[in-house]
Amino acid sequence: MVLVVLVIGIVLVPLTLALLAMSALVVAKSQLGQAADAAALAAVQAEPPGPVTLAVSWEIYTCVQQNMDTECAPVAPQTTDVTGTVSALFAATDSPGFGSLPGWAQRAGCVGTVWSGAGVPPGAYPICLRQRVVAVGAPTVISTPMLLAASRAFVANVAFTPDLRGASLRSLRLGSEGEVKVAASAHLRRALFSRTVISATAMAWGIRSS
Repeated sequence: MVLVVLVIGIVLVPLTLALLAMSALVVAKSQLGQAADAAALAAVQAEPPGPVTLAVSWEIYTCVQQNMDTECAPVAPQTTDVTGTVSALFAATDSPGFGSLPGWAQRAGCVGTVWSGAGVPPGAYPICLRQRVVAVGAPTVISTPMLLAASRAFVANVAFTPDLRGASLRSLRLGSEGEVKVAASAHLRRALFSRTVISATAMAWGIRSS
C-alpha cells in the first residue's frame, strides 16, 4: 500500500498535472487563434472598396436615313474595360430615350443602357448591355477602419475565453499579395500557468478578382 501511495504521489500526480497543463495550453492556443481569425476577417471586411475594374459589353446602333424613314442596325457586341471607385461606377443618371446611364456605361462611352429605336435622328448610338467585375484593387495600407474593426472583433472573441489574460493584437499588416496578417499573444489566466505565454497568427484575403 505504501508503495502504491508513493507511486501515485511521485508519478501519477505530476503526470496528471502535466496533462492538465498541456490540455489547458492547447485549448488556450485554439481560443487565441479563433480571436486572431476573427480580427483578420473583420479587418478585410472593413476595407474601403478600392479601384474596381469592370468589363463592359456594348454595341453600337447605326441609324441611316432611308427615304422617309430612319433605319437602325446594331453591330456585334464588343467589350471595354473601365476602372474607378464603386461609388463612381454605379452612380446612375437618366439618359432621356436610352434608359439609365450608370457611371460604368458613361465611362465606356455609351449614351444609355436601353435601345428603343424610336424617333432618333441618323447617327451612331453606343448602348451598354451589361458589366462584370474583372478585378478589385488590393489594399495598399492598413486603414483606421481596418484597425478598429480588427480590435473590436478580437476583444469580442477573447471575452468568451476565460483561460486567457493580457490578450492583445501585436501587429496588423499587409502581405505581398494583399492579405491581412494578424499576430496576437496572451498568457493563461490560471495562476499555475501564469508564466506561460502563447501566441497566434491569422490571415485573411479580400476579393480581388473573379
